[in-house]
Amino acid sequence: MAIETAARRPDEMERRLIKVFLTVSVLAFVVCLPLPAFTIVGNGYTYSNPSYEKLISGWLGPFIGVWEWYANPTLLFSWLLLRKKYFVFGAISATASLLVAGAFLVRHSMIINEAGHSGTILSKDIGYWLWIVSIVIALAGNATCFVRARMMPT
Repeated sequence: MAIETAARRPDEMERRLIKVFLTVSVLAFVVCLPLPAFTIVGNGYTYSNPSYEKLISGWLGPFIGVWEWYANPTLLFSWLLLRKKYFVFGAISATASLLVAGAFLVRHSMIINEAGHSGTILSKDIGYWLWIVSIVIALAGNATCFVRARMMPT
């Protein structure tokens, strides 16, 4: 009976670890949604909208040359892979998400209206940084669970 209990413990610990990383990552993502993602100045106005507006309309980004929104599907995929215990692929997906989302750091301007007017990005705000934190936590979760699974005796 002691052997059976010892065999179950690593699996239970792995489930808890997965649950913690998923919960914290999803929570950071959800908390970022009502917060501003970035601030743009253009046409004499300053624009700073909640992140959920970017989430809703961001899929249209490629039409104006903005691809960073596509970090969201890869983040979702990394969460699913973490949940299904495909840690290597989850880490690859989270890394891709981080690279795509991180590309926004080098963006200095963006189209701000239907007329094609461009605005200068003044700042990346708290919503953006929480989004990045959410992705980093997903990556850390997949990597930690992978390393832990490799170190556990079979």
